[in-house]
Amino acid sequence: MSTALANDYYLKALDYYPYNLQEFLENINYAMSYDEDHADSHCLMARFYMEQLCKFNDANYHFQKALTIDPHHLLTYYSYIIFCIKTKDIDRGLNLIERVRKIKGVVESTMFHREALLFETKEDFKKSKKLIYKAMMSCNCNDDIDFFKTELSRIQNKMNRFKKKKK
Repeated sequence: MSTALANDYYLKALDYYPYNLQEFLENINYAMSYDEDHADSHCLMARFYMEQLCKFNDANYHFQKALTIDPHHLLTYYSYIIFCIKTKDIDRGLNLIERVRKIKGVVESTMFHREALLFETKEDFKKSKKLIYKAMMSCNCNDDIDFFKTELSRIQNKMNRFKKKKK
């Protein structure tokens, strides 16, 4: 029964996030009080700490808690890798990508894109471009392909600026 209530409150919190943070917080706290081992709630709370408050230690705690509860929780991996990009924790991000690729249902194009962003953070633009091409090849939606073309253009612009700086 408590898991069902936790799910109900989690879904309400998800519906409110990020547009009504007061209602979000009330519902996410209810969800976590009904089930302290609710991976979805910990993932969403981690996103709140990362995206809204820039409290990266708290965000890291909730991401780790979510993965401890459910090591196959795809949404946590997707967001946790963004956390690694923001905090420039390249090694942890690459480790997470390696782990998530073994999970059934993972969106390969998303993982190639996240990996490309990690390498871009390292200023390894050639590797980043190769990964964006892989992402394009693994997706099956024109909107995604257009998005990846924009990403390639952005990375190419950075490469051009980087070359000018070296000269």
